[in-house]
Amino acid sequence: MKHFKRSLFLPILLLAALVLFAGCNREEPEQLRSAKQFLTEFFTYNSNGRYEKLEAHIGGADIGADDIAALPQEMLQAYDSYYSSLSKLATAECIENMKQNRYPIKYEKQGRYSLLKIDIAPDNGAYSFTAELSYDGGAVEKVSGTVTLNSENIVEKITVS
Repeated sequence: MKHFKRSLFLPILLLAALVLFAGCNREEPEQLRSAKQFLTEFFTYNSNGRYEKLEAHIGGADIGADDIAALPQEMLQAYDSYYSSLSKLATAECIENMKQNRYPIKYEKQGRYSLLKIDIAPDNGAYSFTAELSYDGGAVEKVSGTVTLNSENIVEKITVS
């Protein structure tokens, strides 16, 4: 009987290890990775110098969403440049929506911040998110919303509440 218990110990141990670690190497879905990549870029302050370059071209002017289309060509190019890193991750319609809503400019305009974390979860074919931004003055802002991706895993819509 003692020999029987020993001969079962190793296979049971291996089976338990297999069950415990089976899910550890599972890749997250490509759509979720794309959503995280977009949101990280969206909420990274002055990513690749985008905000500083925009401010240099618009001279600190507070341009409202309705005013963007009426800007001189040089300023329009500055806005296009601002959104260039996001345009690889979002559709043209999404970029236009972000321009109209001044996303993420409105967060960068409030001051330098660090992205503390992004929580993201599936939500009826989209992804709900909450991002925590920590401004230099110590204030923490939570920004929630949803992103919707198309069949090519490109963000086609972002809503922020």
